[in-house]
Amino acid sequence: MQREYLRIQRRKVAEKLGTPRINEISFHTFRHWKGTMEYHNTKDIMHVRAILGHKNINCTLIYINIEETMFNNNVDEWITKVAHNVEEITQLISVRIPTRKTHKRNNSNL
Repeated sequence: MQREYLRIQRRKVAEKLGTPRINEISFHTFRHWKGTMEYHNTKDIMHVRAILGHKNINCTLIYINIEETMFNNNVDEWITKVAHNVEEITQLISVRIPTRKTHKRNNSNL
């Protein structure tokens, strides 16, 4: 019943917008989109694994390839991690964050 309703609604939207590819969208498409966007926003593959409920990390690793293809990322400038409990928060805080080196000015010519 619900699948039939989704199929009918997809067809109506596809006809209204003149975009037949809308008929190819499924609930699994949304699952892939969610996994890809979570990885893009957090760069935390273990977080993506947890929200998607994957037991095998290899099933989750595809989202790295999808994200890199979609956003053409080769080098990450920032990495965000998601903590789910106090222990994970403590572990993330205890990681040494690299600092930028600053150069001292030579003020002798002033």
